[in-house]
Amino acid sequence: GDDEENCPGISEEANNPDALTTLNCEGESIPCKTTLGGEFCLPGFQICDGLKDCADGSDEADCSAVTCRHGQWKCNDGLKCIAVSQYCNKVRDCKDNSDEDSCDFDTCRGYNEWQCKTGDCIPEEFKCDGFPDCLDGSDEWNCF
Repeated sequence: GDDEENCPGISEEANNPDALTTLNCEGESIPCKTTLGGEFCLPGFQICDGLKDCADGSDEADCSAVTCRHGQWKCNDGLKCIAVSQYCNKVRDCKDNSDEDSCDFDTCRGYNEWQCKTGDCIPEEFKCDGFPDCLDGSDEWNCF
């Protein structure tokens, strides 16, 4: 307030509230604005990771390709990282569908397995046993 003006030891910048909007981030972190107008330091590993953490998207601007962390898979277009568990899960997570387009959902790999219409595999003996084991119940269809 008025009682703080021209005090010894207080810089002119401290008397000007507009001058206090610059955030000093250390290392590879960058200043990042929130949707509510606040600001925080975004860690370097979250820059160019395919996820917009800053309200203005500045953490993803000027990125030639994203850098994925351990346990992540990079989409072929280089624009996004997804969790390894999202690869070949029958849900498109990459804009270019590269997380699903080279997956082999047509065959079950186990011995004596039957493939549900949803693509899931169940043991052959579970087919037509009176209990639906497939998510869509297809293992109980057309049972005589």
